[in-house]
Amino acid sequence: MTFDDASRQYADLRARVQAGRLTQEQFFAAVAQLRVQDQRGVWWQLHPDGHWLFWDGQAWQTAPTQPAPTTARRPRKAPARAPAQSRRTPAQSRQAPAGARSSAARTPLAQRSQRWFDIVSILGGGAAGTLWYLYSSIRSEREGTDIESSLIMALLPVAIVVLRGPLDRILALFDPLRRRIPRIILIGAGLAAPFVVATLLYGEYTEYPYLRISTVVGTLVSYLLIRTPVVGRRVAPPDVARPGGAQ
Repeated sequence: MTFDDASRQYADLRARVQAGRLTQEQFFAAVAQLRVQDQRGVWWQLHPDGHWLFWDGQAWQTAPTQPAPTTARRPRKAPARAPAQSRRTPAQSRQAPAGARSSAARTPLAQRSQRWFDIVSILGGGAAGTLWYLYSSIRSEREGTDIESSLIMALLPVAIVVLRGPLDRILALFDPLRRRIPRIILIGAGLAAPFVVATLLYGEYTEYPYLRISTVVGTLVSYLLIRTPVVGRRVAPPDVARPGGAQ
C-alpha cells in the first residue's frame, strides 16, 4: 500500500460512513488498517480524523506535512492489522516520473531510507579516514603515519551496517527501558557520548591509541543510545487511538 492508496481508501470509507453504509465502529476498524511503511522503515497511520501520524518509536506523532508519495515501500513484515500490499510490475517500478524523482530529492531527513543513511555514514567514515591518513602522513617524521586509525574510521560504519541485525537483537532487550526515556534526551546523550568518552579516556592512553579507542567506544555508545532497534514485528506500532481518546 502507498500513501496515495491509503488516502483514497480513507476517502471511500469516509463517504460510506457518512452515507450510513458503515457504522462508526466499522469505520474506526477499517481506518486502523490504513498503515504505510516508508523507505526508512517509519510507520505512518491515518487518524480517523483524516490527518497523518508517524510512529517515532515511542508514540504516534502528528506529521507536520503530508508524507511524500514516493517514500512508500512494501514492508518486510506487515503489522498485525496492516492490509495486503498492492503489487506493481517491474516496468511500473522503473518508470518513475521526473516530478516524483525531484520530490524524492526533497524528502525530509525523517523520511529518508535506511540505505540512504548507511551510504552517507560509510562515505563520511571513508572521508574522515582519508583526511586523517593525509594529516598523519604530514606528521610522520615525528610520530609515524597512522594507518590503523584511518582504517578504523573508514571501516567502523561498514561494520555497524553489516552487523545491524545482531546489534538490533541485543538492543531490543533494553528497548522497554529506553522507551521510558524521552527521545530528545536519548538524542542529546548520543550526541554528547563521543565527547564524554574522549574526556574520560584522556590521560589513560597516548596519542594514536587514545584516538583509536575513543573513536570506537564513542561511536558505539552513541549508536546504542540513539538507535531504535527493528526486530521482526517490533517495527509495527500499536493502533491509533480513536477521536476523543489519548491520541
